[in-house]
Amino acid sequence: MASIILVRHGQASFGAQNYDQLSATGERQAKALGCHFNRCDIQPSLVLSGNMSRHIATRDHCLAQMDPVKSLSHTAIINPEWNEFDHENVLSVFDARLSSPQSTGAFLSSQTNPAHAFITLFTQAITQWQLQEDNTAYTESWLHFKQRINRAMQQLIEQVSEQDIAIVYTSGGVISALILDLLVMPNEQMMTLNQQVINASMTKIFVKHKQAHLVSFNEHAYLLNEREGKHNALVTRL
Repeated sequence: MASIILVRHGQASFGAQNYDQLSATGERQAKALGCHFNRCDIQPSLVLSGNMSRHIATRDHCLAQMDPVKSLSHTAIINPEWNEFDHENVLSVFDARLSSPQSTGAFLSSQTNPAHAFITLFTQAITQWQLQEDNTAYTESWLHFKQRINRAMQQLIEQVSEQDIAIVYTSGGVISALILDLLVMPNEQMMTLNQQVINASMTKIFVKHKQAHLVSFNEHAYLLNEREGKHNALVTRL
């Protein structure tokens, strides 16, 4: 059987002017994942990513820890169909107070619990997006997003051969939406899944007879440090 490993990017720069770049923690997470691949002797035959900066940086920091496959970062396939949806657009359509990183930051700073307020609003914004699939206010409808990522997955399924290992560096929304289809879950469960996806976590899929089968979701034990317990600095979700 072929294996596909979906990797969520390392921690990005939430609240900054440019979200699409790894934080220092995100770089550490990507390197920890690469070290885990080394320990487990995981040697990918294919490496893919979206074209977002956080995808490519996670890929490069990860592969740099894997001596036998360092060169793969130069031959990796970059496919924008693995990109995340435009979360800033989804938020701004839902609430004008969230139309830019600056206004979002200003609004959240006025809340008693900014993290909880953001998750609540983001969940509501996603729900609205899903229910208005063809609304022209969005840069990409929910329907088109699902079609895009399912097309990327199907192309990869057709591409891999038996015993291949493909690693895809992508985002939490992409992974969550793909899981919905694999497990035949309703769309409204997307945010329930998305809130669980740890930065630099792995979701594993086996491919047999050109059919995808979910094996594991959100693996991240390699980020845990027993000395730090539940407050481990490398276990993040943004």
